Amino acid sequence: MEAQKRDLDGLIKFLNFAKKSGYVVATTGDNRIRIAKEVLTTVPNIDTTDVTKLNIEDLFNRYATLMASRLPATTLQGNKSHFKSSIREFSTYLADPVHYKPKSGKAKKDTTSKPQAQKPSTAEMPPKAKLTDSEIPPQKQDVLHTPTIHIDFQIHISPDTDATLVEKIFESLSRYFPIK
Repeated sequence: MEAQKRDLDGLIKFLNFAKKSGYVVATTGDNRIRIAKEVLTTVPNIDTTDVTKLNIEDLFNRYATLMASRLPATTLQGNKSHFKSSIREFSTYLADPVHYKPKSGKAKKDTTSKPQAQKPSTAEMPPKAKLTDSEIPPQKQDVLHTPTIHIDFQIHISPDTDATLVEKIFESLSRYFPIK
């Protein structure tokens, strides 16, 4: 791969190189490219002439503030992880392009390391004690028998719908959800 610029274009070229070379799975590479473009073009007033010198925590706090109404927190956290990995790998590559090996993605496992301790099989493990209702304190019994899910239905039925069709809808629902 040719000499790299350290800006957004250089980062994108590197991510494409990593994807085409098999250093990352294609879908991961595509996600990293999409996220890098999105983050670096969404947040205003950032200097992208050298993306390796960006304060990622500050950048992502600003990005999360801008995107909070559009993306769930788990997506933002995943985007941050992908972006950090992209910048880390890009920095590693720029430091020594000839000897570059990824720290994540499809890097080969070290087969010379010590074997991991085996977990005991279920036959070797002692049986778990089961509590009866009489052994559970009364305040905990109420919690154990309380439903943990709440479902609200909104059914929009046209005023000119036949009454038999409405009855069939509620009859069908009552098979799966007891209606009180």
